This record gives sequence, C-alpha cells and structure tokens, in this order.
Amino acid sequence: MSNGPYYRGECCCGEVALLATGTALAIDSQSGQVRWRQEDLQLAQGLLDERDMNGQKLAWCTECGQQIWRILPERGDVETPLSLWPFD
Repeated sequence: MSNGPYYRGECCCGEVALLATGTALAIDSQSGQVRWRQEDLQLAQGLLDERDMNGQKLAWCTECGQQIWRILPERGDVETPLSLWPFD
C-alpha cells in the first residue's frame, strides 16, 4: 500500500467499499467518472457482480445494483462513478 494519499469510496447502500491508493488519473465531473490506475484500486469490502461486456469488465454491487467499476483493457485503467467518492 502507498503512503498516501488514499480514499475510501462506497456504493449508495454501503455494502461495497473501494480503497484507492494514490491520486486519480482524471476526474470528469461532466461524465461523472473518476479514472484510476488499476493497481491503485482494490475492493475493501462487499460482493460484486462482475461481467465481461464488449471486451470490458464491469462490476456492480450485488445489493443495490450500483455500478462500481469498468475496466478499460486498452489502457489498463479503471473508471468508477464519481458518486462513490468523497470528492467535492
């Protein structure tokens, strides 16, 4: 784990939590997405429903159905909804 910064993000029901170590690569408030390096993001708690769709791996919370991430294989990055994170 990195010495900082780190962020904890949760789905709307709180069952799934992510831990991000490091700084986001991009925060796009227009699309509502935050992009991370795959190695900087880990599942801290909860269960995910994961599926491969059109060459991308998508994951949702098994309780509330909120999308948790989308892995972009062409870049190796992960997009997560901005609503998961405590950013202003």
